[in-house]
Amino acid sequence: MPLKQDRLERTLKLAQQARALYEKELDEKKVEPDKRRRDPRWRGLDASCRKVESRLESLADLISRGQAPEEATSE
Repeated sequence: MPLKQDRLERTLKLAQQARALYEKELDEKKVEPDKRRRDPRWRGLDASCRKVESRLESLADLISRGQAPEEATSE
């Protein structure tokens, strides 16, 4: 996944929306918030959010060090 800030922020927003939508479904099923961690679908959605957040933090570190992120080029 490339380290373009606008793309990462958009991806994070979509991942958070998907997680929130599934959390609504779990709320309707009266699943307690501490029990959600046992649900495989919720765990996958949460992992997606955390992965993109981590990439955004890496990008911020690169920018703070004054380095330009390297873009992957397809040959």
